[in-house]
Amino acid sequence: MADGIEAERRGIPAAVVAIERLAQTIGRAMAIAHGVPHYPIAMIGLENTLVSTLENLTTESQMKQVLVNVPEQIEAILLTGDREV
Repeated sequence: MADGIEAERRGIPAAVVAIERLAQTIGRAMAIAHGVPHYPIAMIGLENTLVSTLENLTTESQMKQVLVNVPEQIEAILLTGDREV
């Protein structure tokens, strides 16, 4: 989170990607601490899967299922550059 915010402050477009439960807790807290409480985060949802961490994804099929929406989220974040950092 801090790296993404710092990159954007230097004029470099960035998109932060995190597991949803971490993004909603630690990630959001870090954004608040850096003065950007609504900084966008592309979220990887593991809630509807049988795995609890990315390292437990063992097949390409599992990875595709979990990561299917992430590229669209990243694209939306990068194309919406009107946020203040």
